[in-house]
Amino acid sequence: MSGGNCPETPRQKMIGMMYLFLTAMLALNVSGDLLNAFVLVDDSIKQTIRTVEGKNKILYNKFDNANSLNPNKVQEYYDRAVEVGKKGDELFNQIQGYKTVIVQTADGEEATPDNYLSKDNQDVASQVMLVEKGGERSQMLKKGINDYRDFLIGLIDPQDTFMISSLKTAL
Repeated sequence: MSGGNCPETPRQKMIGMMYLFLTAMLALNVSGDLLNAFVLVDDSIKQTIRTVEGKNKILYNKFDNANSLNPNKVQEYYDRAVEVGKKGDELFNQIQGYKTVIVQTADGEEATPDNYLSKDNQDVASQVMLVEKGGERSQMLKKGINDYRDFLIGLIDPQDTFMISSLKTAL
């Protein structure tokens, strides 16, 4: 605001702070269109989950058939695949549980992640995950993701550095 040669007056400082405050307030006011865009992204993710679950069922059926035909050769890999699926389901269910807690905090006991009204409530997720219980839920989620990543890395040949770095980057 000031020209560089002159020191900024208290009035100019106040005006600068007001602009800064206004900019911050505008940044915090997320429009409904942006929230609707997140709903569309969520719907796309749900569709992707359904597609991947279908492909996983086919793959697990193939594993099951191969294991029943030749258990000596396939049993070790079949057991690993079942364990990966089990741990993946545990993490997925943990995330779904947190989503349920968030929507029920916003809309009441009858709300579900697929059917809730307070989509524009921007504070409930941070309240549930960061404020309530001293942030224990967010720490547990982070631990769950890290444990799953470490579990997957433990199944990979240590020489496969590309796969390991991909998992570290993705998770």
